[in-house]
Amino acid sequence: MQKFKLVLKITNWCNLQCEHCIENSGPNQPYKLMPVEQIKKYIKEYKNIGNRITFTGGEPFASYIQERAEYIPAIAKICVAHKISPVFDTNGTWAENMYVGGIMMTNLSKIAQKRGRKIFLDIYVDKHRNEYQGVENICKLIARHQHLRDNIRLSFYGDSYHAHKIRLYSPYLLVDNEDEFLVQMSDSGHPAEMETKARVPFVKRKRQEYASDDTNITDGQDVLIITNDNQAILNRKYTTTVDDKTLGQIYNELVQKKR
Repeated sequence: MQKFKLVLKITNWCNLQCEHCIENSGPNQPYKLMPVEQIKKYIKEYKNIGNRITFTGGEPFASYIQERAEYIPAIAKICVAHKISPVFDTNGTWAENMYVGGIMMTNLSKIAQKRGRKIFLDIYVDKHRNEYQGVENICKLIARHQHLRDNIRLSFYGDSYHAHKIRLYSPYLLVDNEDEFLVQMSDSGHPAEMETKARVPFVKRKRQEYASDDTNITDGQDVLIITNDNQAILNRKYTTTVDDKTLGQIYNELVQKKR
């Protein structure tokens, strides 16, 4: 079986209601999380296919907002135990409280460090978002703590104008569109507070360079999305039900539809 990228849509619920959301997510959606045992099954089956799984929603960190703080760490532990790097697509609002955000990121950092894997946070910022306090706090935490810089990688997606309005303190960033993007730096080259006047252009890096430990995930591969409501979608076009099928069975069934 050829390699494919696996995305698990673990919830439809989100604390934001963005007009442009293509996932039909929001605070009015039922609060339901994909069971950890189901996720564990997919991780075990995927470990011989690829070494990175994306967790999306809705807001995958909704479990923190809904007071289920054990959910994301449980997923991360299973991933790194099977040599999988988890990628969490998030809006970052869970870090609006610096103390809470620090605890959450420290927990993830310890999990990653124990198994020598990286944990990735993909954060979306654009014109539909007006508040960036959580994102700013995430960047501050990354800049201030070496163990977070070592074990957690940040990616930012959005238009360059709104991306550079937030305070980006981390040198470990990837931005989709940064033609005018500037990263605030001190004269010594270390991340600095916004008051620092020295600015340097941010150099775009390809995802393959950025994720050097994920060399078997390349552009052009099929993307298999499995949702928390028993649906599997290949390349956002071909669908089937999940039921009790294995990942291989699901993928092969959808590939036949693709042909």
